[in-house]
Amino acid sequence: MLFFLLSRWMPWEAGYFDALKGRVAILPIFETDPGNESYTGQEYLGLYPYIVRGTRLLWVHSSASSYVEVSEWLNGKNP
Repeated sequence: MLFFLLSRWMPWEAGYFDALKGRVAILPIFETDPGNESYTGQEYLGLYPYIVRGTRLLWVHSSASSYVEVSEWLNGKNP
């Protein structure tokens, strides 16, 4: 189950911190492998970069081919 999809506050919180800090990324956390599960009805998720776990590092992606290591992103580098 995707708990953040059930949150009525998540779109507001993401938008608030995006306006406040200018840097927001989505870190999807699943109880099980999501497989082909999509974020239908949660279009706001497409507005922000997303975080993917690599073998030893976390990566912030703006697309499948545009990404940067999370520590670099926190220091201001964009994917």
